[in-house]
Amino acid sequence: MSFINAILSSISYVLDSINILLNIKNKKQKNNNKVRKQAESVSAWFEKNDLGPKMYFAKVNNNSNKYIFNVKVYEFEHPNDELKTFPKILPKTCETSDPIIIPTLRLDAPAIITFKDSKGNIWKRDEYGDLTDITEKVTENN
Repeated sequence: MSFINAILSSISYVLDSINILLNIKNKKQKNNNKVRKQAESVSAWFEKNDLGPKMYFAKVNNNSNKYIFNVKVYEFEHPNDELKTFPKILPKTCETSDPIIIPTLRLDAPAIITFKDSKGNIWKRDEYGDLTDITEKVTENN
C-alpha cells in the first residue's frame, strides 16, 4: 500500500508543479500584454503631398493615453537611414513631419518606426506592422 501511496504522492507533486509553472506562464503573459498595450496603439505611415514628385509627409499616430518618446521613422527600402525624429508625441495625437523627399518610395511602402514608451521600453514596428520589444537589443549595443 505504501508503494501506491508513494506513486500517487509523486504524481500529485508533478501535477502541482505543472500547475504552478502554468500559473507563472499565465502571469508573464498578462504582464507582457500590459507592457505591449501602449505600443500597440502607435502607428506610422507616409502620405503623399502636393509639393512635388517624391515629396511625402511622415505621419505618426500615438493613440495611447501616454507620451511616447524618441520616435524615429525609416523608409522600407532604406531601413538604416533615419528620415525623421519626433522627440516626444503627446497622447491621442497624430504628428506630421515637414515635407521629406524620398526618391525611392513606392506609394504603398510602409513606414518603419522605433520609439520609447512611457515605461522606457523600446519598440520597433516593422514594414509588416509587427511590433517587437527591442529594449534589450538596444541597451546591449550601447
